This record gives sequence, C-alpha cells and structure tokens, in this order.
Amino acid sequence: MEQYNNVVRRVVLSGPTNFSPLIKEAIRIASHSKKYHILLIIADGQITEEQKTIDAIVEASDYPISIIVIGVGDGPWNMMDDFDNELPKRKFDNFQFVNFHTSYKGKNPDLSFALNALMEIPDQYKTIKALGYLSLSQTPSRNTTV
Repeated sequence: MEQYNNVVRRVVLSGPTNFSPLIKEAIRIASHSKKYHILLIIADGQITEEQKTIDAIVEASDYPISIIVIGVGDGPWNMMDDFDNELPKRKFDNFQFVNFHTSYKGKNPDLSFALNALMEIPDQYKTIKALGYLSLSQTPSRNTTV
C-alpha cells in the first residue's frame, strides 16, 4: 500500500474505463497456460462499455481466472457491485469488487483491505479446480493443503 500511495500522487487517472480488453487478454493467457490466474484491475470510475464487460466477465468464467477490481476513485460503483453479485450466466463467481476507500480502514487498514480483496479467492480456486480448468501439474497433491 505504501508503494501505491507513492505512485498514485504522480499518476493522472482518467476515462473512459473499459475492462473488456484486459479481461480478454487474461483469457488469452489463461487459455494457453491452463494455470490459475488472478487479474487485478485498479479503476477510478464507472466503466463505459457495460455489455462488452459483462460478456468478457461471463466468458472468463470458462477459464481459471479470478478478477479483482479495486475502486480507487469516487465511482459511482453500482455497476461493479452488480458485476460482483448479479451475473447469473457465469460458470462461477469469478469477480470481486473492493472499494478501496471503504475497505482501507480500522486499526490495521492493510489487513482489512487485503482481507476484502482476497476473501473470495479460496472458494474461486476450489471451484476452478472442481470444474477441471487446471492442468494436472497445477493441482496440489493430496499431501498439501490449499
């Protein structure tokens, strides 16, 4: 978080915001590797091409990809919440939205933020494994825990 806070002061965030090309590239990479991937997107505002993004998120649920979007701007974030909770065509819940400003708080804000950002990863990984999306070399042996 310290590094992010140093860099964000020098970066100008602007729109339009379109996740579809990023998600499509993650799909391309995952389709070749058959390994588990986490796509982390840091966004400063609402997306501009809703249907293309929905289609990309749904398509990504056919691959071993978890998508985490961190909202760092002032939103609005209604659509991100919908992507997180309201896309029934997905094979599994592959999308997690975290509002940085509301999750980075408390006595230990780094821990609070990390917990919010990563809390769905274990269940997503288990589902990806159950769906058979991983190559055999990626699957842990019976003697290891995930």
